[in-house]
Order: sequence, then C-alpha cells, then structure tokens
Amino acid sequence: MKTIMISIVLLFKSYIHDSNANDQILLKKLISKIEEVEFDNSDKFMSSTYCYYIFQKIINANEITPKIFSKFIKGGSLSLKYAKEYRDWLKTSEGVSCKDSVGPSFTAFKIPKNKEYAIFLNKPAILMEGKDISMTRGHERLHIAFAIYKEQQYKVQKKWDTLSEDKKKKFISEHPGYNFQKKKVLLKEFFSYSYQEDLEAGLTFLTSQQ
Repeated sequence: MKTIMISIVLLFKSYIHDSNANDQILLKKLISKIEEVEFDNSDKFMSSTYCYYIFQKIINANEITPKIFSKFIKGGSLSLKYAKEYRDWLKTSEGVSCKDSVGPSFTAFKIPKNKEYAIFLNKPAILMEGKDISMTRGHERLHIAFAIYKEQQYKVQKKWDTLSEDKKKKFISEHPGYNFQKKKVLLKEFFSYSYQEDLEAGLTFLTSQQ
C-alpha cells in the first residue's frame, strides 16, 4: 500500500512538473511574437494608439475622447497584420476625423520587425489606479492569446454563458466605453479580465484540450 501511495505522489509531482513546463513553453512562445512598448507619458500613449482603437471599433469615440483615453486606458494590443489597413484607414474621412480629434501630437506607431503583435502600456494611468504594471501587461498578452487561438474561443463563450444575467450586467457596467455590441470584444475583455492576475492559468484554460 505504501509503495502504491509513493507511486501516486510521484506521478502527481510529474504531472505538475509537466504542466508547469508546458505553461512556460506557451508563455515563451507567446512573448516571442510580441513587441512591448511602455509609455512614461500618457499623451504620447494616446497620440500613438487612440485612433487604432477607433479603427478596430474597440471603443466608442463618443464615450471615450482622446483626453479620457490618455487618463484612464491602461494599455493596448494590436495585430501588426492590420497595420497596412490601418494606415489606409487614416486617409479616409473617418481616419482624418480621428487624427483631428487627437490633434497635432498624432503619431502613427512604428512597425517593429520580426514581430506579429504589439503591446502598448500607459504607465501613468496604471500607477494612478495603484495597479501593478505586470497585471496590465498580462491583460494585454491575454488579448493576443485570444486572437492567436481562434478555434479555442468557444471556451470563453461557454464560460460567459455560465454567468447569471446579473453578473453579466455587472461586468458590462464595470467596464464602460467598450464596444460590447461586438461579441468578440466582449469575450476578449471578459477573458482578459478574468485571468489578468494569472497569465499562465489563462493560457492553460484557453489551450487545454478539454
């Protein structure tokens, strides 16, 4: 009996070790695809990223102005495969209007080489809320994981569906300004807020074969 128990303990330890190793591999693979930029100045963060949020219809320009964006939006992530479309959009009437709302400080972000995604962090806004910058970084990394593992997004939908109507309304009311009419925005934010304090747990949830 003692031998069986020892075997079970060793097997469990081996499982935990393999699970942790797999989490680390997933994390390294994710990070290798990302260019991360930290802004010490909120206005520079806004001038570089605000219009991209509008372009992607992540936020509502009528609810979140450039000034509000610079003060309260803590970070942003984007897929660089849309960079050309974004540059073309900036030439449209909607894009020009967005640039005008930002003002002369508007700056089109530079496209990093050999990366597929970019993360921008607004340090003053993060510190103003008393948050840990690593949590915001984790939140944005989870956005990218959500985009990468498209076939696994149904798991987030199932998790959302298990919530009561009151909890769903509470989540939406606690995060104003997002375009939650777009289901993908809703699920992406729900996933990231759910796991932003434990990035590896979020990756495991999304990529497990269950």
